[in-house]
Amino acid sequence: YPFHKGGWLMLVLCFAVSIVPFLRMILYPYLIEMLVTTARGEDELPRWPEISKMSNDVNMPFLRVSIAASVTFMPLLIYIAFQSYTFNDFYRAIMFSEFDWNTIAITMVIIGILYSPMAIITSVMSESIISIFNVYYNVKMVFANFKAYLANIALFYGFVLISIISQALLKEFEWGALFKHPTAFLFSTWEVRILGLYARR
Repeated sequence: YPFHKGGWLMLVLCFAVSIVPFLRMILYPYLIEMLVTTARGEDELPRWPEISKMSNDVNMPFLRVSIAASVTFMPLLIYIAFQSYTFNDFYRAIMFSEFDWNTIAITMVIIGILYSPMAIITSVMSESIISIFNVYYNVKMVFANFKAYLANIALFYGFVLISIISQALLKEFEWGALFKHPTAFLFSTWEVRILGLYARR
């Protein structure tokens, strides 16, 4: 899936769900469930999260992934903060308008890009935020098959880039807002499947 094993039905259903702002929250745990079930070797669509457990199903997985993605770039943010004299300097730096992108900063960006997908995988699979700080284990997993990891994250970030471009293009059309969230969900489906397939190795 998303184009096999009942994936078309999922896309139609998610299209309807994504139009309603409140119901969009259901899609976050569903994406996490896709990653987990894919990593476990399952290629069927996962079940929808239970409404009775919506608070845990929505908030905790999304929180873990958000922290995992952001913490990997925390050293860069700290470095930028030390290089900034005022809050305005820091804001302009993180918005990429004014900053001296030296070797240290660029190296931190590259490390963050390389480490982030593995941090997301481990935080989801272990159901623990603490796991993202287990640098030794995560780095060991990365270098266990570095070429395969590079290939997977290249695909992952490729879909992220295409998703960003598609969102920008949809803004140019009057009817684009209708397809903005469904399109983002479609690409997110591919992204979590790629991470799940790597974790399955």
